[in-house]
Amino acid sequence: MSRRSLASRYLAWLSLLLVCLTCGAEGLKSSQLHHKAWRAADGAPGDVSALAQTRDGFLWLGTKTGLYRFDGVRFEPVESAHRVELLSSGISALLASSDGGLWIGYRFGGASYLRSGKITHFPPNLKGEQRLYGGSLDFFAEEKDGTIWANSNYLNVFRNKKWQLADPALPPAGLSGVFADSRGGVWVGLSDGLYWRAKGSASFTRVSDQAGITFFTEAPDGIIWASTNRLGLSRFDPADGRQLDVAPHLKRARLAGVPIFDRDGNLWCATNDHLLMRVPKAALTQDIGTGDDAIAMFTEKNGLSGGLVTNVLQDREGNIWASTSGGIDRLRDSRVSPVSIPAPEGTVVLTMTAAEEGTVWVSDWGSGLYLAGRGTELVDKNLRHMTLMYRAPSGRVWMGGRRELWMREKAELKRISWPVDTTRTLPQAAFEDPDGGLWVSLVGHGLFRLFEGAWENKSSLFGKKSRAINVMAHDAAGAFWAGYGPNLARVSSGKIQEFGAADGVNVGPILAITANQERVWAAGVNGVLGHDGRRFHQLRGRNAHAFKGVSGIVASRNGDLWMNGNDGFIHVPSGELAKWAADRSYGVTYEVLDYLDGVVGKPMQTRPLPTALEASDGRLWFTTGSHLTTVDPTRAIRNALPPPVVITRVDIDGIEVDRAVPIVVKPGALRIEIGFAALSLTIPERNRYRYRLVGVDREWLPASSSRSVSYTNLAPDSYRFEVSASNNDGVWATSPAQLRFDVMPMFYQTWWFRCTLGLLLGLALWLAYRMRMNVITRRISDRLESQQMERMRIARELHDTLLQGVGSLSLVIRRAINKVDHEHPVRPFLSDGLKQAESVIEEGRMRVARLRVNVAAGDVLVDELGSLGLELTAGSTTRFSLAVQGNIRALETAVADECCVIMREAIWNAVQHANAQTITLTVEFGRRTLLLRVRDDGDGLPPEVLEAGSRDGHWGLPGMRERACRIGGRLDIIATKGTTIELQVPARLAYKQVERTGQLASSPP
Repeated sequence: MSRRSLASRYLAWLSLLLVCLTCGAEGLKSSQLHHKAWRAADGAPGDVSALAQTRDGFLWLGTKTGLYRFDGVRFEPVESAHRVELLSSGISALLASSDGGLWIGYRFGGASYLRSGKITHFPPNLKGEQRLYGGSLDFFAEEKDGTIWANSNYLNVFRNKKWQLADPALPPAGLSGVFADSRGGVWVGLSDGLYWRAKGSASFTRVSDQAGITFFTEAPDGIIWASTNRLGLSRFDPADGRQLDVAPHLKRARLAGVPIFDRDGNLWCATNDHLLMRVPKAALTQDIGTGDDAIAMFTEKNGLSGGLVTNVLQDREGNIWASTSGGIDRLRDSRVSPVSIPAPEGTVVLTMTAAEEGTVWVSDWGSGLYLAGRGTELVDKNLRHMTLMYRAPSGRVWMGGRRELWMREKAELKRISWPVDTTRTLPQAAFEDPDGGLWVSLVGHGLFRLFEGAWENKSSLFGKKSRAINVMAHDAAGAFWAGYGPNLARVSSGKIQEFGAADGVNVGPILAITANQERVWAAGVNGVLGHDGRRFHQLRGRNAHAFKGVSGIVASRNGDLWMNGNDGFIHVPSGELAKWAADRSYGVTYEVLDYLDGVVGKPMQTRPLPTALEASDGRLWFTTGSHLTTVDPTRAIRNALPPPVVITRVDIDGIEVDRAVPIVVKPGALRIEIGFAALSLTIPERNRYRYRLVGVDREWLPASSSRSVSYTNLAPDSYRFEVSASNNDGVWATSPAQLRFDVMPMFYQTWWFRCTLGLLLGLALWLAYRMRMNVITRRISDRLESQQMERMRIARELHDTLLQGVGSLSLVIRRAINKVDHEHPVRPFLSDGLKQAESVIEEGRMRVARLRVNVAAGDVLVDELGSLGLELTAGSTTRFSLAVQGNIRALETAVADECCVIMREAIWNAVQHANAQTITLTVEFGRRTLLLRVRDDGDGLPPEVLEAGSRDGHWGLPGMRERACRIGGRLDIIATKGTTIELQVPARLAYKQVERTGQLASSPP
């Protein structure tokens, strides 16, 4: 700083010259630069001494208190952004290298290199080959091949990953600026002159003997510009180092930082008296001009963040950034150009109408009448308090205030008295008819017409409504429209046609009317209407947005629609209007110019109206209270650069984690928050974001301005978060930023815990099943045992009654035979009776034995079933066969009996009803199941019988199912190519239980 302050004495006369030349000649082009400043209250660091923008889009600020990065919204110290430590907090130089890294120079010597979150230090006291010679490092430069140059009193070069002294032949002190041009040349400023090294040369050549503190830059044409204390601004040929001529008014300029050329060829620089100066391209070689060619200067008085300007930078989107002692400033192109009114006591309220050659008449209530265009000129300070200004198709300009009406025609001004005797008359709206008559709406008095110097009261045309007429305009057919309250009316040839709510006029009080060849547009407090020749329809934007508070509306020459409303300056292209005309429910796509573009304030809602107009050159003019603004609709500014998107932070339960290592979310974490940013710095407030968590979000979530997202209670898994963004003009990033992280499970969410839980649950279900089966088995066993006890009781009863009685009867018959003579004819009958009695006794004994003894071999069942099948098919054409599978086992008697009855019914049904040719009976003694299957090739059962389970009036099938259920079995009936009836009885119920001795357990005697 001490060296820079030595040159301040050279600048006093230059500052005076520049101020004189630019005073009163504010260029329209300069005013189209939108300025925004960030100070300490906005989170910006102070004393910014260095600027750089790395390839990822971040803007880096070097200060006396450390290094910060800026994403357009948030300032973040490098320590928290990358978790790195710097050599020192005093930053004096920055360089964004072509490999995406950032070189950092320190005020007390040394350098660091930061890339991808990793930092490499080159401290000033390092010994050996890595030594960085000299003290404070003030400048970096990079050649196209990646070679890095640095000056710290000595000229150092970084090659092959190490620093070394560049040229020992150079003087060892007084080194200031260093610069690498696009041709491969290197430029160095020393105290004794300016040195140049051509591409491929091993040494430097002095090309000027006047140097000192030197700042270099390269113009778009390749010419090298340099500024030194003794040489001023000078130019050099990069081909041979030859010094070139420079415009006289720039020779004595002294700069306080590195100048830059923007994309349009304009020169930006910081001067020694704390100015940020913009020298237009034309003024670099010619005398200082006015208007578009004027030099623009920015100081703390007109909004810069600080008094001392240190550096200037143009970012990848074309924005100009300036670092100051108080913060940082951005200047960018804007379609909105504020026009200042040099009112002596400040502007109050503005009224305007179009004038000739692209200018407009503007009346400031407090100071008079102005003509605004390329500049602003006070025409008549007596024409104040104008609430009405109207340019008629005839070219006359009508201006009305509280006391009188003025007509300006052919540069002559004529005063006209109002038709009412009051000093408080406020004209609201005016319209000139084809005959030259002027219609004027006077607040509180009604509608009047001025023709050939005489006033005529026309209030009767609208009645009492004439007192509420806010706006008037004419359409393409020559008729005039009037808006009064919430209604509209069209007057043509003395006839009035009114439009109300039934005709679609439902947007509240009418504030503006305009017309072109296609349609009439009307704007109200609650929306905008378009007339189709019969009725009005409301114009809505996307998402059913209503354009509210519009008090100025312009149907421009190219068919676009411009509105001045609560949202700002609204532009609807003609193509969107055509879509809306074809489909009234269509929501038009529109753009808004608002406070982010430099629009200040809101439009008036009462008077003066209208608040928007189109000048003769096509430019649009808007008033917002006391502010006048112009927009050139032909000047398109589009940010076509896709924005880089970065993940800026990751918080887990409120604690920020390091993104340089794989992110693992510990078990039990409830919330993960991810912050991100689109590094489009033009209007970051308009950046939009869409994101998704793959595996959780099926689609991209709708775009919004939110710069962070939170997820809670994520299930254990590996996740990939993706975020994309668009810039202020809706251009989306080419690829999304991604973040991968793993959510670790709690112990109860692990696979082994779930497997263990599944096994325990399975075991519990199996135990429950076994318990249930045991209960069922015990219940059936108890029932079988009861049946067996009943059989034994019946056996005893048969033995004690029937068999005993028949035995006694046989003894009586035997005694009778013995007493009857052998030749007696009764004897044969008695002998036959005795035989029958003995046969009954024998059969009864067998039955009793079977009832009493619980032993039934499987072969007995098989024999019985075989005999039964042959017996039932005897005498028919049906063939019967029996198949036995498995080892025959002993069966429970009750089970064997029920099986026999069920199979008898099945065989009988097949013989009687199925017309079967073959019947096959299969008995399978399985380990787990006793299976008996009767299969025939007959007609099969009808579907309705299968569905119902039986035939009406027939009980065979239900009885079979009941018997099967009684012994714990299951009966299935299958009807495919015949009928199959299967009986399955669990082994634990069908087979006799075997004791440990291996013998069959028998029933009690």
